[in-house]
Amino acid sequence: LRNPKEWAGPVEMSALALLYQRDFILFTEPGKSPQSMTSNGYEKVIMLCSTGGNHYDCIFPKSFQQNSAVCQSIIYELLYNKVFKFDDDTIVDSVEILREQTARARRESMCSD
Repeated sequence: LRNPKEWAGPVEMSALALLYQRDFILFTEPGKSPQSMTSNGYEKVIMLCSTGGNHYDCIFPKSFQQNSAVCQSIIYELLYNKVFKFDDDTIVDSVEILREQTARARRESMCSD
């Protein structure tokens, strides 16, 4: 598994499930039910998406993204205020500039289609 030229299949997933005490669920196509790759009865699961061939991506629930966003905002606030010593006005102005640039880019991409 450490070699990027090698890949894991059902046998390796079964071994990892036992090692980490988590079952594997595999999503292969949008709108189709996922496939249980292991059925050991573990409470926790690892959800994967097959993106074609022998590559798998991890799927995270929305709650994970929401919690990560909160943690990220706390880290940025600490960095900007404590490490970089930015005052609040500088941070607010910078965020506003980024929002304006994003909105402008979005408008321009919509007009070019």
